[in-house]
Amino acid sequence: MKGLRFSCFVAVLVFLFCLSSSAEALTIAGTWDYKAVILDSPVVIDAVSYDFSAEETGVIEMNVTVSDGNEYFNNYVITGSGKGCYKESVSSVWKESSYSFGPYTVPMEPQKYDSSIGWVATPRDPVDVFGVPAWERIVLKQTGEHTAEGTIYLTYGDQMASGTVLATRRHEEPEPWSGSSGMCNAGLAGCVLLLLVPAAFLRKRKS
Repeated sequence: MKGLRFSCFVAVLVFLFCLSSSAEALTIAGTWDYKAVILDSPVVIDAVSYDFSAEETGVIEMNVTVSDGNEYFNNYVITGSGKGCYKESVSSVWKESSYSFGPYTVPMEPQKYDSSIGWVATPRDPVDVFGVPAWERIVLKQTGEHTAEGTIYLTYGDQMASGTVLATRRHEEPEPWSGSSGMCNAGLAGCVLLLLVPAAFLRKRKS
């Protein structure tokens, strides 16, 4: 009976270890596709009020240096393009504009990446959104292994428009049952089977 209790204890410890091992830390390295949307943002340019909306898509390639299992910012490459529509607030006539930028390689401070804080990306030069040069800034925070969301800011003079950003990292799904050998690399299912071993042993003894 003592042997059975010990087996149960070991199985539970292994199960808990597998659970902790299966929770991967969020990493930032790779290529991220993003889409930003600004809806009905009021702006004032040269004392004229405008209503402004825009949609931008782009790619951010995050390059890092890995040390002791941690990621440290190195640089990123950003490319994007967008379309906007705007009109004077007193008018019903909408005008369209388009813009593009990059690829820009932007160096970063070699700080350790913290997924709970996120990161900032910005084109090196201002973008011409609707005839007015605007500085763009994208603030992103990871919501999952391959997903992130945040805010886009367009600043021109003392005016600012903002909107939402969604980003997805490009990745390949692993092949079924792929991976290196090892007890916990077999996945959570293998760990669950370990818990069934003492139960099966107990049933056999009772029979």
